[in-house]
Amino acid sequence: MKTEIAITGMCVLSSAGETASILCEQSVSGKTIKPQIEIQAYENAMNSIDTGSHELYRIQKLLLSTFLKASQMAKLSAGLVQPERIGIFLGNSYGLEGFKADFFRCYKKSDPALTRPTLFPFTNANALASWLAIQIKAKGPNLTFVNGCTSSSEAVLAACDALVYNECEVAFVGGINLADHDLSDEFYVSGFRYESAGMLVLEKSNSAGNSKRKPLVFLQDFQAGILTQEDLQKIKSEKSISSIDNERFDRFKAFSTEVINLGNNLGESAFKYNKSVFEIIKEKRKILSLGDVAGNLFDTAGIFGIALSIESLNAFNISRKNIVFSNIDSSGHIVTMLIDKG
Repeated sequence: MKTEIAITGMCVLSSAGETASILCEQSVSGKTIKPQIEIQAYENAMNSIDTGSHELYRIQKLLLSTFLKASQMAKLSAGLVQPERIGIFLGNSYGLEGFKADFFRCYKKSDPALTRPTLFPFTNANALASWLAIQIKAKGPNLTFVNGCTSSSEAVLAACDALVYNECEVAFVGGINLADHDLSDEFYVSGFRYESAGMLVLEKSNSAGNSKRKPLVFLQDFQAGILTQEDLQKIKSEKSISSIDNERFDRFKAFSTEVINLGNNLGESAFKYNKSVFEIIKEKRKILSLGDVAGNLFDTAGIFGIALSIESLNAFNISRKNIVFSNIDSSGHIVTMLIDKG
């Protein structure tokens, strides 16, 4: 990717707070984390958008809350960007919550042995991104990715492509992970324990640089692909992308600091931490990780990983200005990008 992409706004929400690092710290220290976000704390801010007379589903409230907070950080006000130049990219396996909750409730009652969080064909998954576009009057690209733990990372890559090819001027990239009471046992067994929501605001660096808005970081390079089972085992045992012999990712191995997300069935117990900063030092490579938190975050793992990268560049006394971010799911899908503080 030759065009540099700027991240100008960011919001991550979980029941642990509004940063990625606090969720990691609480998980690593063994503290009890509530499964659901206290959405009431964010409802007042939603009044700035007229969503009609119908009560919003919980998933709509979470998405709207992260959009408003990320927009505020990016200093994007109404009318600043033409509707046709605004794109929405979402990692989301749920669609609209109410319909699926009712279906699950009936299905669980009639055939509980077969009930699981990934049971459902995702025919209505794009409903949420389309709903947000209607609320904010966005008329640019609108895509939803349903790919488990790499869903929101794939959405980030699609947003970068749309910006590079001038399909939009501003891209909102989000992810939602619900904790559904009707499927609480099934979700917990599957490893998806925490409710989370996240949103990034992406723009071309020259667009952001021409204004008084200062980007948080830049995305300079990225690579997506499929790993072999041998590659996955190496990463799981050595916790670093530098451990795999794969030419596609060689250019990322020159950078000394890495944030890695291993998705469900990979992140559980794969990491041993320095509990104060949840980091691993392997030879000369410093690795920060969401560890077993990543699997719990499902569709938002990529957003939280990028947020952790941004927070790490600012907080963890990293001498270099670059971080390699990798998001890997248990089927071998991998998204890797270089995040530059600028």
